[in-house]
Amino acid sequence: MLKKFTSPEYEREFRWNLALVFAESGAVEFRDERLISRFVEHQEQVPLSSLTLDSLSMMELCIALEERWGVEMSPEQASQFKTVSDLALHVLDRIR
Repeated sequence: MLKKFTSPEYEREFRWNLALVFAESGAVEFRDERLISRFVEHQEQVPLSSLTLDSLSMMELCIALEERWGVEMSPEQASQFKTVSDLALHVLDRIR
């Protein structure tokens, strides 16, 4: 079971789903399939501060993280991460 969480395929699938969560939460940047592909393949470092996420969008993001992966996080905690990849690694560490 742990192998599933540590495999490159699982991490790509997780990053893809996280990109969709960001898009659904209002980050229009993650509606660009090229950006999603580069993010999923670790070719793009997306600064969290560059996304179009207001306070309501951050709350929606945190609710989605809890609903999908059981990871509780406040909007203030989420906004402390420099990049989306940093946030992704944190969530992956919590669900492993």
